[in-house]
Amino acid sequence: MLILTAAPAAMADGEQPPAESLWTFSSTTTLKLSGLASHAPRDDVLFPDTCGRTGSFRFRYAPTVTYDDWLTGELAYEHRVLWTSPGAIGGGRARAREEAPYRLRQLHWDLYDCGDSFAHRHEIDRASVAVHGDWGEIKIGRQAVGLGRGVLFGAVDVFAPFSPLEFDRDWRRGVDAARFSYQLGPTSSAELLGVFGQTWEQSALLGRIRGYIGE
Repeated sequence: MLILTAAPAAMADGEQPPAESLWTFSSTTTLKLSGLASHAPRDDVLFPDTCGRTGSFRFRYAPTVTYDDWLTGELAYEHRVLWTSPGAIGGGRARAREEAPYRLRQLHWDLYDCGDSFAHRHEIDRASVAVHGDWGEIKIGRQAVGLGRGVLFGAVDVFAPFSPLEFDRDWRRGVDAARFSYQLGPTSSAELLGVFGQTWEQSALLGRIRGYIGE
């Protein structure tokens, strides 16, 4: 019987151990299957189809790279399949066809499109780089921008709001933006945000100061 073993080489006197890498990598992979069935009141004018069904399948891969806790890069790539029947509510096929606002280029591609009943699309929904520290954060690229939350309507969510009919709200669609936030104090901050479309008329600039009083 032959046994081979290997021992780590001993370090010479004064030699420093190898430094740990400052780069870290993490990723999330999500598969989601959703469905919604609806039954409308009997009305030949408003609801010609009483029953409707909507189904969706989403695959999303989102890697994140971080360097020394001050530099972060994010990417999200997604496949989305949507099937609807006549009379369906909940976003439906028309919502899937809408192009996301405030993008210099959409970066989505239709793999299969069958009229109003079935569609398969893939897209790059996030691609951003952020520098952050105790002073605040600078983030540039395709990112989710949320300015507030609501149960049914997002009153201050002005850039890429969810439709009240959407039943799948796990990920807000990314917009092409440059965002700078500065920490004024422990409970207050100032923020300047620019979002960009294909023309100046399709772009916007927003500034705000926020904070709270009390514990």
